[in-house]
Amino acid sequence: MTPEPALVFIGFMGAGKTTAGRAAAAALGATAVDADDVIEERLGHPIAEHFAAHGEASFRAVEEEVVCALLAAPPGPVLALGGVFELRAFGLVPGLGSHVS
Repeated sequence: MTPEPALVFIGFMGAGKTTAGRAAAAALGATAVDADDVIEERLGHPIAEHFAAHGEASFRAVEEEVVCALLAAPPGPVLALGGVFELRAFGLVPGLGSHVS
């Protein structure tokens, strides 16, 4: 089953994905979900702490798992996704295609 398309914000760290996602969700009267929040909830500690203790490769693996899960079954109509898409936005992460029109 194909998920309902979501408005997906992708880009480099600090590009404004969270801010844009929240603004779009507010304008639509919808919910925004930020991948960083989901990742921190899953890890049980801040991303910076995980990054420092376990390195970038470990963080990117968790990030990719979370992002793929969000794309497979979006918990809201607006998603702000992380840096995993800096390298994989063009079809290398499963699920993104169903949200592109």
